[in-house]
Amino acid sequence: MNFGQDVPAVSMDELVFALSVRHAAYSGAMPTPNPENHKFTIGGTEEEFALRDIPLNRAMVAVMREAGPNAEAIVWRMMIIPEVLRDQKFKRWIRKDEMGAPLMEAIATFPCKFGRRWGRQRLLQLARRIEVRDKWDPFRATGGADIDF
Repeated sequence: MNFGQDVPAVSMDELVFALSVRHAAYSGAMPTPNPENHKFTIGGTEEEFALRDIPLNRAMVAVMREAGPNAEAIVWRMMIIPEVLRDQKFKRWIRKDEMGAPLMEAIATFPCKFGRRWGRQRLLQLARRIEVRDKWDPFRATGGADIDF
């Protein structure tokens, strides 16, 4: 994916699968290759880069390996999640270590561009529209969240 290119939408199933792979690789429950051996380029340049051998990098290399043709889009969308978790505007859809389906679907599908600011307001508006569309109740008996991350 090149800088400024549209990041394709992915399905919620793809994103949830990738989060599961990330968790398994990060925790050591899944064998992963050394990321220092995984060379890549950035933005169409010819220079190759490698990642240091740390758990997060092992996790992301595992996602790139397992996620299929949408791997780059999935990784880009996963990189947004830590900022979303820290932003109080999204707290309605977050409970401990779970995320509500409207927010997860919004992360998977909202329009964004690779390497650019991801558009917090667009994501917030889309999550609200999905919540209304699905009649999602954040205060239901199960605690309000649907997806572990």
